[in-house]
Amino acid sequence: MLFRSTHLPGSSTFYLGGLICYTPITKLNLCGVSASTLRNGTKSGEAQALEMARGVKKLIKSDISLSTTGVAGEETEKTEKNVYIGFNFGKIEKALAIHFSGSKEALRVKATQSALAFLKQNLTNWIKDNSYQEDHYERN
Repeated sequence: MLFRSTHLPGSSTFYLGGLICYTPITKLNLCGVSASTLRNGTKSGEAQALEMARGVKKLIKSDISLSTTGVAGEETEKTEKNVYIGFNFGKIEKALAIHFSGSKEALRVKATQSALAFLKQNLTNWIKDNSYQEDHYERN
């Protein structure tokens, strides 16, 4: 997701940074995911995604954060794998569970595309819910 977010010129104007927290200990120490959530493993995938998004937002001091977590595993390409996406913006926190099959690389691509689509969907919904009406702005 880092590459997809930063390959455009000028991306430093909207992308503050990101973390790759591959192990439970880095999720705990860097993202602030609670030990109890981590002990529940994949049963708490949505909770992990939410806590990761919350923690990264706090660490980086951003307005919006997005996280992905899951287990790609070494099973066959036919084995279904779970990916969890977390979104945090202001008081809005949402998680999404998605199921994919395919290779690890295909899973990474699908997870990235899904996370960015989830970000777009949530921001679009926020704009609609907080529509830019004339009374929100002073006229010059």
